[in-house]
Amino acid sequence: MASDCPSIDRMRFDVGEFALDAPLVPFDGVPSLAPRRTVLDTVLVEAARASGAEVREGFLVHELVRDEDGRVTGIRGGPGSATVEQARMEIGADGQHSLVARSVDAPAYQERPPVSCGYYAYWSGLPTSGVEAHTRRGRLAPVCRHVGHAVRTQA
Repeated sequence: MASDCPSIDRMRFDVGEFALDAPLVPFDGVPSLAPRRTVLDTVLVEAARASGAEVREGFLVHELVRDEDGRVTGIRGGPGSATVEQARMEIGADGQHSLVARSVDAPAYQERPPVSCGYYAYWSGLPTSGVEAHTRRGRLAPVCRHVGHAVRTQA
């Protein structure tokens, strides 16, 4: 795999009184994976570059460019907002606080207030060969196998 992420071969969900434990089999020959987000982003960017996409890392978009009818036709950004790029379609893949969504007054949907927070710690040497989720008294602690193990506690 491009990420060097180990495949996940089992899933265990432990609720205290009992645990469900099952093997995870590859789907169409592809194993289950759980790479760290930084690893996944790098793999996706490099795949886009290898497919011929022009990749500009660190390029900040400042505003959308519109034609006389108000239709979005491109972006303005870069140092000093000096760069203008035109396109038939703009895709706003710029995250939760999207400049693109705000600029086109995109309607919000499936909004929910935050009800929890997460804490991450990375450990090595934990005895796990897959993904585990342990829940006790309203707390959830997933354990995922990586090069180092990630433990996330959600309150």
